[in-house]
Amino acid sequence: MGCSFHHYGTCLFVALGTNRTMVWGSTISNSLNGIEKVFLPLSETCQEADEVEAVEWQSDRVAQTTQEDVPVIKANVDVKHTLFKPYTIPAELKEKIVKLHNDPNVWWIGQIMTYLFRVQPWVMKIAEDIKEKFQIKHPYASVQVRRTDKITHSIAVAHEISEYMDHVTEWFDNYEKIHAKKVSRRVYIASDDQRVVEEAKSKFPNYEFAHYWLGEKHKSSTTINRNTLDGLLAIVCDVILLSEGDYFVGTYSSNIGRLVKELRDSRKDTFFSAQSLDSDMRYGSMNSKHSCKPLFEAIEDHAPGDKSEIPLQTGDEIEYYPTKKDFSYKVFGKNKRTGESGLYPLHKTKELLETASYPDYNFTLG
Repeated sequence: MGCSFHHYGTCLFVALGTNRTMVWGSTISNSLNGIEKVFLPLSETCQEADEVEAVEWQSDRVAQTTQEDVPVIKANVDVKHTLFKPYTIPAELKEKIVKLHNDPNVWWIGQIMTYLFRVQPWVMKIAEDIKEKFQIKHPYASVQVRRTDKITHSIAVAHEISEYMDHVTEWFDNYEKIHAKKVSRRVYIASDDQRVVEEAKSKFPNYEFAHYWLGEKHKSSTTINRNTLDGLLAIVCDVILLSEGDYFVGTYSSNIGRLVKELRDSRKDTFFSAQSLDSDMRYGSMNSKHSCKPLFEAIEDHAPGDKSEIPLQTGDEIEYYPTKKDFSYKVFGKNKRTGESGLYPLHKTKELLETASYPDYNFTLG
């Protein structure tokens, strides 16, 4: 679900920027069986389109630009060819967002994903019933542990439950010091492997763990059954409860982990209330044409200390690769001036905030 939702997000950036109405398309929703039953329509007045007559959308930055009067388009977007994409924010909001949030790009992405992730009332009722069943009350931490396809296909590395709980324990310790009182240590845990939950309960008996598996429902979250309506519903409820937690620990190599981060940051700055055990935040698959790489600018020169590093000159623009880093002060990226890729010190750069001229929708913050 996470991958498909980020694809839809890319389409909504374009729809918003080109002043078009977007509908749930059947091509992608084949991988999200029941999407129109689970989520609200994207428009109250236009909820379907004739895909047979649709043409492939091309931005005004390529030779074969799509004419504005074409009634229906298919937005299989290559983000290199449009300004309306993740990591470009509305020009009229820039000065306000930088005062509001530590990461303006993630805040804006979060607004897009929050709009997409508006669930039907009956779905929210299920999430509320789960809260009542397990007495999920604030404060609580949320943990997402990915185990099946991402691990077996070597897309990500498995992390022990103790790694997640180390951060959870530290957060609860700090919470109790700040508020000068003891609290029940509640954790909502989401995983595609039920054994993770049993392991957590066994190793951390002083914590109260809640999870969505009711009866045999957990079978819907396996790789084989994930694309069923029950599977979609299970993941959606997980995302709702993960995103509402006071503290989140997960992996941003996971599309679901990133979606949770985006939803949380749409409501508040989560710089101090979230932790990824692997990569930094990014949008989409790094090898997909729907993905975007954050752009940084060198604020001082840097001479490589060894062959793994690249040189920087003040003013160089660097494409930052959040999935590749050595977990120290150095990160991986590509210098656009030299074309070289390698490690460089993050503190010698600053993130660039690119803007796009979205139509005047009378955006308001607050």
